[in-house]
Amino acid sequence: MSGTLEAALERHRAGDLAAAAPLYDRVLAADPLNFDALHLKGALLRKSGNAKAAVAAIEKAIAAHPTRSDSAALNLANALFDCARYEEAAKHYARALALAPNDAVAQARYADALQMSGNTEGGIAAYRRALALAPGDSNSWHNLAHALQKADRPQEALEAAQRALALRPDYPEALNACGNALVSLDRPKEALPFYRRAIAGKPDFAELYGNLGNALRALGLRDEARESYDRAVALNEAAPDAAKELSVAYYNRANLALDTLDHKAALADFERAIQHDPDSTMANLNAALTRLQGGDFKRGWSDYEWRWRDSGLASSRRKFEVPRWTGEADPKGKRILLYAEQGFGDTLQFVRYAPMAAARGAHVVLEVQPPLRRLLDGFAGAAQIVARGEPVPAVDFECPLLSLPLAFKTDLDSVPAPLGYLKAEAAAVDVWQKRLGAKAGPRIGFVCSGSATHKNDKNRSIAMRNMLAIAPEGMAFVCLQKELRPADAAFLRSRRDVPFFGDTLADFADTAALIANMDLVVTVDTSVAHLAGALGKPTWVLLPYNPDWRWLLGRADSPWYPNMRLFRQKHIGAWAAVLDEVGAALRTLPPP
Repeated sequence: MSGTLEAALERHRAGDLAAAAPLYDRVLAADPLNFDALHLKGALLRKSGNAKAAVAAIEKAIAAHPTRSDSAALNLANALFDCARYEEAAKHYARALALAPNDAVAQARYADALQMSGNTEGGIAAYRRALALAPGDSNSWHNLAHALQKADRPQEALEAAQRALALRPDYPEALNACGNALVSLDRPKEALPFYRRAIAGKPDFAELYGNLGNALRALGLRDEARESYDRAVALNEAAPDAAKELSVAYYNRANLALDTLDHKAALADFERAIQHDPDSTMANLNAALTRLQGGDFKRGWSDYEWRWRDSGLASSRRKFEVPRWTGEADPKGKRILLYAEQGFGDTLQFVRYAPMAAARGAHVVLEVQPPLRRLLDGFAGAAQIVARGEPVPAVDFECPLLSLPLAFKTDLDSVPAPLGYLKAEAAAVDVWQKRLGAKAGPRIGFVCSGSATHKNDKNRSIAMRNMLAIAPEGMAFVCLQKELRPADAAFLRSRRDVPFFGDTLADFADTAALIANMDLVVTVDTSVAHLAGALGKPTWVLLPYNPDWRWLLGRADSPWYPNMRLFRQKHIGAWAAVLDEVGAALRTLPPP
């Protein structure tokens, strides 16, 4: 029988799988649990394209001979990988590498399995080990670039992709990876030639057209972006088993339509994306945001719950042992934890729902970001306030703040909009009044930029030089920002007439007290807009053409803040006309 096994192995090694298979079967007919025959037939089945049967054969061999399992680990790992059982494959690759740590191919496959199973950081480390063994492996350099891009490390991804291209200059996937990294680094113009070289080498690579469209969109070349997205859609529609890729193509095209506020086209493509990939978090979430921006609160709030699947909100996810309050259960006499989940502005806007929960008999425990803790002390409706990170008392229900509109079934006609639902501390107001000194004319608090890390910052922020250029004579402009961009800081040093308090604003309670001393707040879309709105201070908000969903569309007022006036761009990026409009409005203000 050993002669038959040796003959099978000889034919197997020679690549004659058709001749090797019946020889393995002859061995197994006589000895059904023969380890070598089962194991090697499994390897043959994998090479023949039947990975599922390969796994079954190798696992049967291991079950019968567990002490020999290590010798089958690599073949089992390969078969499991082909079955898309990546987490299991990674475990067996690790076992195989324990026996042969210098096997560069196995190390690279191990990295692939880790990456595909969602262990991106583990995959990155394994790719680096594989490349230490085989630095000339262009595929591993590309795969490392892909993993680094997924880990939001675009500079490292660019360097890895460039290493792949140094080995294979016309490697389409590596050219694509370079383009993706450059777009993430906000260098879309530099990305274009990489995408175009990749397309020249692989014109049927649908993903390339989508990525090229993203770069063109970032550059404002919307007609060219549309052509590229259309090509991505067409290629994916023609490809079998490309449902998820087609979903991405529709999703990209939907976002392009949103740039010009074409809600009908955007929602149509979001729905197409969802049809092809019902579990697409971003397609479902962006469709929800589009509906909210358009005023469809009934559908929008419900679909907005998709945000909890967004990896970008990972730090906001909380796990409690109590049920979510959805508005259905009677909260009378129950303790409900309402907690901040996103930015400061979100908390300031939606904390208004705490008194509504209290009005239904709930004992409200309100958890907020530490910089908001002092401002919200004594807030009506909150029986107890804690800063995130402090111990949370026992409660019966929990609800994140931005799920409260859904719980209360808020529509455009029922938006709770109490005027001045937050108050500045009287003693702090007096302190800031003395610091500001006597007022010679209207005092205007302004904010021209928010956090530079905000995903829409380049669209929402304005250079301070441009903001102050509209200030009429006789009005005192006061900078309400805690931090300044370098260019704004340099400019402000030349404007000794504009007070800036920076680090002396310890938290939002200080900013609220400073705002209380203003006659008007003029701000871009930042947390200060919500703070001034919540304080009931007259507030003018300058909005980009495609604003955040909460500001809706085409209206100069806000249903959330009765003291607010909205100034909107009429065209994408057109701040000059907005500033002219604000300047003209300032000149009509009566004396304080």
